[in-house]
Amino acid sequence: MRIGRVATAPAARGRGLAADLMRVAVEALDAEAPGIPILLDAQAHLANWYGRFGFVVSGAPFAEDGIPHVPMRRTRLGTERLVLREWTRDDSDRAFLFDMYRRSEVRRYIGDGRVMTDEAEVDDLLDRWSGLADGILGVRAVETADGARLGSVLLKRIPWSTGAGEGRPEDVEIGWHFHPDAWGSGYATEAAAAVLALARKHGIHRIVAVTNPANTASGAVAERIGLRCVGETRDYYDTTCVLYAG
Repeated sequence: MRIGRVATAPAARGRGLAADLMRVAVEALDAEAPGIPILLDAQAHLANWYGRFGFVVSGAPFAEDGIPHVPMRRTRLGTERLVLREWTRDDSDRAFLFDMYRRSEVRRYIGDGRVMTDEAEVDDLLDRWSGLADGILGVRAVETADGARLGSVLLKRIPWSTGAGEGRPEDVEIGWHFHPDAWGSGYATEAAAAVLALARKHGIHRIVAVTNPANTASGAVAERIGLRCVGETRDYYDTTCVLYAG
């Protein structure tokens, strides 16, 4: 879904009407198609203004009629207790991500287990995540209805290991990373189930989750959202994982 130009007559400016128009537009689109990204092309100097409504820059800048623009994207999906949205580059989002990924208990089963040590690494992470956004695919922030940040849910293409795949399209992976303060409350299951349902609704029929063989807690989440344990595989990430599929 896409929003075109947002404009008010000169005589109506300075009264907050453009903001009112944006709020009405995004509320209507969220209600019509929950979880589906809303796209727009913003004049570059207005990117922060659109950011007030949850839009984030989603691609390279470009010029239209000689005016610098940036593509922007907004996603919102609600559950009984949670809101799933885009990660932004505001200070509070960046501070949360650094705090989460600097913890060894969070990073223990992710990649090589290396923790973040420099806040600048968050910007590199957000750049990588921005490149994963494609339709309903992407990495979503998970927070409570009152705005307390909890973690991330990922829905993205998963790379084959070297020599695996045999020319087949990449599978779509679902995953979750949560702050230790959010563990044990069912948030990962609730958020992942919502994203899985969204993917099914929009025609993604095969979805996988992979875990480190020692990460039984994530395996339990995968099974609670309806994925079936297939066993160990080396088809992904050039390492041994436990595969869950459905």
